[in-house]
Amino acid sequence: MAQETIDRICKAEQAANHTEEKASEESERILQEARTRAEELINEISAESQNAARAKLEAAQQQGEQIMTEGRKQAEEEIAKLSKIAAEKEREAMQVVLSELYPVLDT
Repeated sequence: MAQETIDRICKAEQAANHTEEKASEESERILQEARTRAEELINEISAESQNAARAKLEAAQQQGEQIMTEGRKQAEEEIAKLSKIAAEKEREAMQVVLSELYPVLDT
């Protein structure tokens, strides 16, 4: 009977050791899965952040290009207007000079 008890205790210890080993292996597997999933989530979040930043950068570039295009258009319109005024003033100046040089033609 004492041997039976000792045998049962040994079997119980072996079962406990086996259960502990399985629990340790399972724990390590779960931790590894958690690490892998955490890394995947970090990569997803990083990719999403990069995509969002890229989209904002592209929008800012487009807005900058629009502002430049509008500014260039306004500058070209102003240049055309000033060129027209300058041409009119040049004609007026030439008429004044010619009328001073040739007063007879003025009448």
